[in-house]
Amino acid sequence: MTAFGDPRALIVALASALCVSGGAVESGGGGPAYGQGLANPRWLPRNVVAIAGVPSMTPRAVLVDAQDRTWVAHDDGMAIYEGDIWRDVSSGLAPPALELHETPLGEIFATGLGAGWRWEDDRWVLRLDASGCISPLHLTSRNSFLFGVCPYYPYYVAWRSRDLAEIEIDAFLPVIPNRAAFVGDSEIYVIAGADRSGLLRLGVDDDFDSGQAGVMVTLPQQVSGHRLFDLWSPAPGRLVVVGSEGLVISLNGGSWAVQETGVSEDLVSVWGNDVDGLYAVGSSGRILFHDATGWRALPSGSDQNLISVHGRRGGRVVVAGAEGALYEILRGDERPR
Repeated sequence: MTAFGDPRALIVALASALCVSGGAVESGGGGPAYGQGLANPRWLPRNVVAIAGVPSMTPRAVLVDAQDRTWVAHDDGMAIYEGDIWRDVSSGLAPPALELHETPLGEIFATGLGAGWRWEDDRWVLRLDASGCISPLHLTSRNSFLFGVCPYYPYYVAWRSRDLAEIEIDAFLPVIPNRAAFVGDSEIYVIAGADRSGLLRLGVDDDFDSGQAGVMVTLPQQVSGHRLFDLWSPAPGRLVVVGSEGLVISLNGGSWAVQETGVSEDLVSVWGNDVDGLYAVGSSGRILFHDATGWRALPSGSDQNLISVHGRRGGRVVVAGAEGALYEILRGDERPR
């Protein structure tokens, strides 16, 4: 085992098999035209409205599922918003859940400090026991593959298992990881480093047992001095990363670019795709939208810090505020719900 306190990381590949691959990444080049498919004005953002009747809670993450339900993980448990009805769905959960993730198979996971629960038969069931983690367990998935990562104390280790109920420790990685995202079917990028300033790229042929898995990505020079907070893959082969002081960097076709946002607030959450466009939210009520014309600000009517944005392709887009408010981004001829 590694020496006590050695800054290594826990990698988890679950539910099927690890499915990642490497490839050279170079800085520079023009950014991708995300949202280039926005030919229909019904997908363009029109207004941001506060959702009425939100229960008193401190949100941590928000997710809109395939049934158009809004899940809100908060300090005291979990709530679902179904049209105009709020329902407490905390059964089986040991709060706080700090992140939410929906797999391509429709499974919904909530993750917290050293644990991950799957929504089964109207309750949460503990499926991922990572009790040694010193930060939340971060999940990403593609096809039937579920992948998780977190720092592990006192040893930073990696594990993988085909059985969600059984985790075996079997590898080491020399990083302190944060959030992760699949890019296509064969690559995973992980925000890494004690100061969240770098990206690790993992490959399916990496030797996890040797501790040599993954390579640190060479990012554009303008990223130096910034912290990276969230990342999202809006389409195969594409990645968007948001960070401090309005930073947005994008990967397209193996080329990195820094995108101009025109804002200086920290951006902490990003979501979107080539049909809906991209949304990024952050401090002081900042909401940004990106399509083929670039990034532009949307008036949120709030100055509270916004911590999470999520939606459905062609469906709802919801934003959570740190002080308890939830917002819906209305598009085209949509009406508030």
